[in-house]
Amino acid sequence: MSARAPVLLIALLALLAVPTLASAAPPKVEISSPLLQFARPGAWVPVNIDFTTTDAVDAVISADFDGTDGIRGARRDLNVPKNSQRRAIITVPVPDWGSTLNVVVLDSRGRPLAAEGLTVRGRMDPAAVHVVVVGEEPLGWPLLQEVTGHPVPGHADEAPDGFRAVRVENVMPPDLPDQWFGYSAADIVVWRRPDPSGLSPEQQQALRGWVASGGTAVIALGDNHANWTSSPLGSLTPLSSRSIARSEFALADVWGIAGTGLPPGIVKTDEGPAAESGLPIVEVTPEAGSRVVWTGTGGRPLTLVSQPGTGRVVLLTFDPAAGELKGGFDRGRFWRQLLGLHEPVGRDYQLSDTWDGEVEHGRYRAGIAGKPFDTPVGNCPTHGAAALAMSNYQYGSDNSPTDLHRANLGLPSTQNEWWNGVANVIGDFAAAAPLSLYFILIFGALYLLFIGPLDYVVLRRLGRPMLTWVTFPVLAIGFSVAAGFVIQAQKAGDSETHCLTLLDVMPSADVARGTAWCSIWASKRTDLVVDVGRGEGWSLPARENDYDAGGYTSYGYNQTEVVGSGLAIRSEPGHALLEFEASQWSASNFRSQWVDAEAGEARWYYNDDGEIVVRNDLGVDLVGAWVVDGGRFLEVGDINDGSSRAAVEDTAGPLAVSFEDERHQAMFAWAYDAVDDPVGHLHVGTPGRPVLVGFARKPVGIPIFEGFRAVDSSQTLVRVPLLPLEAP
Repeated sequence: MSARAPVLLIALLALLAVPTLASAAPPKVEISSPLLQFARPGAWVPVNIDFTTTDAVDAVISADFDGTDGIRGARRDLNVPKNSQRRAIITVPVPDWGSTLNVVVLDSRGRPLAAEGLTVRGRMDPAAVHVVVVGEEPLGWPLLQEVTGHPVPGHADEAPDGFRAVRVENVMPPDLPDQWFGYSAADIVVWRRPDPSGLSPEQQQALRGWVASGGTAVIALGDNHANWTSSPLGSLTPLSSRSIARSEFALADVWGIAGTGLPPGIVKTDEGPAAESGLPIVEVTPEAGSRVVWTGTGGRPLTLVSQPGTGRVVLLTFDPAAGELKGGFDRGRFWRQLLGLHEPVGRDYQLSDTWDGEVEHGRYRAGIAGKPFDTPVGNCPTHGAAALAMSNYQYGSDNSPTDLHRANLGLPSTQNEWWNGVANVIGDFAAAAPLSLYFILIFGALYLLFIGPLDYVVLRRLGRPMLTWVTFPVLAIGFSVAAGFVIQAQKAGDSETHCLTLLDVMPSADVARGTAWCSIWASKRTDLVVDVGRGEGWSLPARENDYDAGGYTSYGYNQTEVVGSGLAIRSEPGHALLEFEASQWSASNFRSQWVDAEAGEARWYYNDDGEIVVRNDLGVDLVGAWVVDGGRFLEVGDINDGSSRAAVEDTAGPLAVSFEDERHQAMFAWAYDAVDDPVGHLHVGTPGRPVLVGFARKPVGIPIFEGFRAVDSSQTLVRVPLLPLEAP
């Protein structure tokens, strides 16, 4: 028995070691980025990292584009429980260069768990039209190789040769972004037979936030239409759906814009198409916020358009991939006809010697559902609708009322001037001002007097001229120390933060969005984290060309040093935070943007005396508020949350004397000017769509500077479309 004991002990230890060895197996890590091919400068790209592990894992994920030295990368810390599967998403800012996104996953000891280089096919093209098709069916979008015509919002307003490439990616619902800015590289999202129940709440809110911020979504209903209309996303398309039925007239209508010959299965009779044929159509009734733009011959709506926030949703009551739409049906032409994506008339013709330099749009109409990009961001220093409403002149004409009004406000006439104005306002720190010229001259004169004539006269009278070898360096050192104390006294005050924030409240989408430009003055070197003010969003160093006109340039750090590993962006669920070390006695500039669920609103109505009354239910007290309704201006003044106030029409509109704070004068330009934004912004001045514009009594939604104590002097401009209200 004693001889068997060692053998039994070894066997027992082996049995105990088997599960231990099995549990010590490294986790399986898979890396993917469905939207990487849409990478373009200034956008964000989400990267999915899927973990399958038996042991708990503490991981550090980092990602950056090649050639950027980490300054445009992102980092995320993650804990994965044992015996679990988990997806982590890290959203990476796209630089102006680089073709490979390098993703590295390390454990808590710095040992590699996975590494992969994801390559962007082709080159980054800011002018390209990027289309996300949800699901496996391409829906004919790859047939659109290129288009001409309207600019892409937030990006280059003209392709170099006038021809815009059309890029299409099929993405399955589980792979859709769960952050609204994860869509920032996309221009159009197309989803047929949508079922939002397959999305997480975060994914649903991300899609809502992106659409509200200027995105264009195309939703095609099918026999599962109730899955969309009864979901939280159904509010993006205000309507009620009842049933689905075949319509031979609808088939003929849809076939008529993109098909040749007769639709398959139709038997022509004297009375028209055979009754047994037809295209399945969802019967819908539009509600407030939706409008029918295409009605079939039988009177049934085929296409509806809604405008939640600054975006647009095009809803089709039929499935563009239906079996009845095949054979001679040209899906590429269908999308061109529907969305106004003009077909090039021929590159050879356009580039011939006889071409006069203007890109022709081709033979197709502007679009049944309207242009997909009606007013491109970044190309409307004054909104065209406002300019036309205020005068008979186009914007830019000499002495037009629009120009004169802008001059009265002291507003910039170009975007370059506007950016320079923003930089001057947020960078105006008292501690950063140079010493007075008079002080420098007097201080210098005293220094020269002491080390020169005074030193000479005193030592000569004492009869000790050789002491100058001692008095001269003592005086020089003394004046240097005094100069240091003077500078220290001037610049050793409190650190300061200046932010200008634009807050757009969008009741039609139940969201609010903030865009902020900030600068800080640091009285000492400080490790700093800049988080968004509310909701989900990002913070980045201000780009060099944020305060200058011109194309895309690298992101600069303006006298800041990156903390730690050199990765300046820390990614967290819903957030992209900037980490850096603020330098002593220097200013650092930042941008931030966020989207948040918001129930606030403002309404207007006529009272018994015929006055226009504005009701503020924004949760924000406003000062210096105005209503802008095309070329019509109504002064509201100060109006607190939960109160109402009559508005008085003012034909001159707000003048410089209307605002006590000089920064308010400069910021009111935002009522007209576009802001640097990758998706969209709230256009005011559109006739028939009045917008309330005012300043928050207290700053709202400004970035949070973690680990930084400073005196804050920030301002927030609030804009909200006014909704109608019945008089109480």
